[in-house]
Amino acid sequence: MRAAVAVAAVAAAAAIALAGCRVEIGSDGNGVRLSVPPAARVAKIEELRTTVGEARSIAVETAAGDISLAPTETLGQASVRATVWAPSDEDLRRVRVVLETRDGVLRVGYEVDGDRHGIAVAFEVAAPPDLPARLRSSAGTIRVGGWGAAVAARTSAGDVHTEVVAGDQDLSSSAGSILVSAAEGAVNAETGAGDVRVAGRLRGDCSLRSSAGRVEVFLPTDSRLRFSGSTSAGSVRCAFRVTLVERPVGGGFEGVVGDGGEGTLRLRSSAGDVVVESISGVPRLPGR
Repeated sequence: MRAAVAVAAVAAAAAIALAGCRVEIGSDGNGVRLSVPPAARVAKIEELRTTVGEARSIAVETAAGDISLAPTETLGQASVRATVWAPSDEDLRRVRVVLETRDGVLRVGYEVDGDRHGIAVAFEVAAPPDLPARLRSSAGTIRVGGWGAAVAARTSAGDVHTEVVAGDQDLSSSAGSILVSAAEGAVNAETGAGDVRVAGRLRGDCSLRSSAGRVEVFLPTDSRLRFSGSTSAGSVRCAFRVTLVERPVGGGFEGVVGDGGEGTLRLRSSAGDVVVESISGVPRLPGR
């Protein structure tokens, strides 16, 4: 477990150093929290709007800052509310927030004239929910809600939260937890240090992995999946009928829910428990 945490910590530290940010570890089990860069002294908020035009996907990227994505309330329009932190007013003037459609992609980001040290930008984005989304932050939490297309989200130091996403999801964090509620489709989620908790009607090829944390999935009672789970240092539990697999260290299981015709699900933790629960009604994470 120590080795896994060390690897994740090195990856997170590298991202933080590049971004010039300070990261604080929360005590409530929610993983890594982004704080204002230590050099930052001033902030500004910019709000931009644009027509989506010929965009076929959306990409949001920041070197340091949180990202949230939600459906727009105006047909064919996209908007962004950007919070920019910098060491001085002069540094703020060097930052330009970008919202544009180019080469079929609705792009959200920022440009800096000169050195980026001590600068962070957080984005709150509203866009048409039928656009496949690609979201990247080197140090920040990513949140997506009410989305109708595929979502790919990556953060080097922070959590990933999604809720009511109808498309396939590809989610990863080097140091943070991944929480998925009311999923519809394939979910692939991996973290170097944190928990992975997923609830939804899963289909296709799904994989949930943590190098140092608990892996837990809540499946509807009428799911149709083939699944397997294993841990090197933890316990295993499954609410469905399964075959337990004995291992020298940890444990595992294999089983089928229904006829297994809708896909496969693999769960793996190197240092944590692996749990499969059944749930009735809308498959949401408990408490969400």
